[in-house]
Amino acid sequence: MKANLFNEAAETYDSVSDVQVLSAARLVEMIRGCLSSSDVESIVDIGCGTGNASLELMKYYSTAEYFLCDISPRMIEKAREKIARHCNVRYFVADAERRDFAERYSLGISNLAMQWFESIDAFLEKILKNCRYFAFSIPTDESFSSLDLSSALIYPPVEKIKRVCEKCGEPIEFSTKKFELQFENSFALARYFRKLGAAAHSSIKSPPRGKTTLDYEIFFAIVRRRGANKHD
Repeated sequence: MKANLFNEAAETYDSVSDVQVLSAARLVEMIRGCLSSSDVESIVDIGCGTGNASLELMKYYSTAEYFLCDISPRMIEKAREKIARHCNVRYFVADAERRDFAERYSLGISNLAMQWFESIDAFLEKILKNCRYFAFSIPTDESFSSLDLSSALIYPPVEKIKRVCEKCGEPIEFSTKKFELQFENSFALARYFRKLGAAAHSSIKSPPRGKTTLDYEIFFAIVRRRGANKHD
C-alpha cells in the first residue's frame, strides 16, 4: 500500500518537497559537525525518496560508497536520474523495516521517512547493528497542530523519540527545528499531501477555511552503536 502511494507521487514529489530538502540540509549539517570525511566510508540512505539527503551528503562525503533504499521502485528511478553523475552508488527497492541488512555501513541516514514505520524502536535497534552511526529526522506530535489529523498518522512526542535513541544506542546529538508552509485554502493543502505521497493526510477532518499554515516540528538525532568507535 505504501509503495503504491509513493509510486504514484514520484512524479510530483520534488515539486512539493521544500521541507524535505531543508530537513536534509539540517541533518547533513549535524552529521558534518560530528563526522569527518575520513570517518565515513559507506552510507545507507533509508527511505531515500528521490535522493535529496544523499545528494546533500555527496557535497561533503564525495568518496563514500552510497546505498540508497526505498520501498517505491519509482522513487528509486527518480533518485537514480538525479544522481546519475555519481558512480559510487547502489540502489535497492525494499521495505527497510522487513529487510535483513547483511551489509555494514559507517553511517545510516533517514530523512523524514521513519514516521511511516510500524515500530521505530525495532527498526533503530536493528539498523544500529549494521551502522556505526545512524542519523535521522522525524516529525513530532507538535506538527500539524492547526489540523485535525486524528484519522491519519500519529507522530511521536520528542521525549519518546529520545528514550528510543537512548535505549537502542548512544545518542550523540539531538535538536528540533520548526518549518512552516502557507496554503491558500484546504484544497491546496490536500493537493500538497497527495503530491507528497501522504494520502492519509489528504482526508482532513474539518479542514480549515481560507489560508492556513502547515507547521512542521522536526526532531533530528545522531545515534552511535553502543560500544562503537570511529573505526570499528
